[in-house]
Amino acid sequence: MLGKVFRSKTAAVITTAIVTASVVGGIAYAASSPIDSGGVIHGCYNPTSGAISLKTGAACPLKGKTTPISWNSQGVQGIQGIQGNPGVNGNDGAQGPKGDTGDQGVQGPSGVASCSGYPHTGVDWSVAGSTPGNGCDLRDAVFRSGSISLGSVKNANLSGASFGESVFDGNGSVSLRATGTDFSGANMHNARFMNLVANQASFVGSNLTGTYWELVYVGGSDFTGANFTGAFFGGDVAYGSLVGFFGTNLSDAIGLSQINLSDVDWNNTTCPDHTNSDNNGDTCIGHL
Repeated sequence: MLGKVFRSKTAAVITTAIVTASVVGGIAYAASSPIDSGGVIHGCYNPTSGAISLKTGAACPLKGKTTPISWNSQGVQGIQGIQGNPGVNGNDGAQGPKGDTGDQGVQGPSGVASCSGYPHTGVDWSVAGSTPGNGCDLRDAVFRSGSISLGSVKNANLSGASFGESVFDGNGSVSLRATGTDFSGANMHNARFMNLVANQASFVGSNLTGTYWELVYVGGSDFTGANFTGAFFGGDVAYGSLVGFFGTNLSDAIGLSQINLSDVDWNNTTCPDHTNSDNNGDTCIGHL
């Protein structure tokens, strides 16, 4: 309580030790409060009894027997405490909105075609648009008794490969189907085509030099720019409605004279006798 006098000498000594005492005289402050406008606390100290009382008046009582003293209401700043432990991690924030679509990246280099598993018998490429073997080295590969329809061996090296050679499973011969297969640009030098259905296939720009053809149906296939130099055509090769021999090279091809070529469309084709179909009435018949 304000105005209470502390009589204990021990208390007076401890209090005197922790305050900064200074003799202050003539300081004006409110008579009802021992604290002035600067935050300084004023009191009266009796050196005889050791008592300290808060000064609420203009002067200490019993002038001459008590000494005015004062101390700050706020002590000196202490040393910095030890750092506390880290707090618990907060919860994850809500997911932000989806960002804008970025620009398309630069196209990377072409990968190497997968050619594992070849040569290979009983291949089935019946899934439309499948492209196993594009650009692959498939020399001397063997494709029998299955289907490579709608598959692709575009630009592959198929020199010496065998397509559809007859095999016997107890029920007779089994042929290979290559309907719609893409052989364009392939190197098929000395390849063998036997007991094969290859209608609507593309042989555009293929190297078919020295190839062997027998028991083959190629109706609707495209041989534009293909090179048949030295090819051999055995019996029962059916062309049906051929897309055409456009710019095809049939130089020194053997056996075409025994095949019905009435439905073939000839255009700038080099005939087996080295003449050009354009100079033969748009045909190679009679020049085989």
